[in-house]
Amino acid sequence: MSYFAVISGKNAKSVSVREGHLVPLSESQPYIANLTDALAERDGTPALLWDDGETGTSNDVICAAEEDLWEERGLESSALWQLLVNCDRSAVSVRVWWANNDPNAFQRVDIATSASEVLALILRQMDGSSGGPRNICFVMHPSSSQA
Repeated sequence: MSYFAVISGKNAKSVSVREGHLVPLSESQPYIANLTDALAERDGTPALLWDDGETGTSNDVICAAEEDLWEERGLESSALWQLLVNCDRSAVSVRVWWANNDPNAFQRVDIATSASEVLALILRQMDGSSGGPRNICFVMHPSSSQA
């Protein structure tokens, strides 16, 4: 399957990405478009898919962050880190999950309230100490991000 990253909240359209582009959920592939209401209820509106520009998913940009960690380069120079910092500053939610043929995979993510908390989560997820699969899966809800 693939990674998906959705940013949501009243300031979502003001967030910029270094790679790919942001697409309204209604204009994205059917899997994401069908989650529009569920994601809006959890994370606010508007909601935008971080499309990597190649796959119609967020796979390439999230996998690039995974590769940075595997190669011990850290996340600080990655497009994912830039997105997290931008969303944290703008009080915008970010939800990243691995869609593993489970239509509810977007609900089974760790929760954080800041980019620094997400970084700690990702490091645990990728080193295997979380006990689950080595996938980046989280939702960041900075204060005042919903609706």
